Amino acid sequence: MGFFSKLFNRNPTADWHEIVGAVTVDIALGTVIGQGMSAKLDSFRGLGPASAWPGSNGSGTLGYRDKGIDLDFEYGQFVGAMVVLNNDYDPTRGLFTGKILRGGAPLAINAGDDEQRVREVMHKPENRDDDEDETILLYRFGDVYAEFELHKPHGLSIISIWHEGEVDLSGK
Repeated sequence: MGFFSKLFNRNPTADWHEIVGAVTVDIALGTVIGQGMSAKLDSFRGLGPASAWPGSNGSGTLGYRDKGIDLDFEYGQFVGAMVVLNNDYDPTRGLFTGKILRGGAPLAINAGDDEQRVREVMHKPENRDDDEDETILLYRFGDVYAEFELHKPHGLSIISIWHEGEVDLSGK
């Protein structure tokens, strides 16, 4: 991407062509379409053009509103993702239709599941936060975190993953 594209905040995915079918997200490995944390922005080229890029210079969010997933980047490296299972907070968003895995195995959780069901599948969370609008269950897999947002009264609505630690700037 050229200097002026970066300067004027051009969507870096505008010329990407979609080749990936179903999007897979592994919450334990911290991967999306097999690309792990710290993967380069271009590694996600197979997703095609993002509908939004509120960022610049390789830091920001690739918003795939139609696919129900957002990918976060810092300095051109993948640092996290948000999967939208229930769009009760934004009806204009598409829902995630891909596969959610845990350590390579399918995760038996669905949009709208209640806290009891999430705990049956995921067991006791590392942390639980509850307020009037939502309950958040936090799980940790090594240096990867997975957060389950259960919106009241809609149940499981969002799963977010992110990596603990610093972005590797050695290759910059």
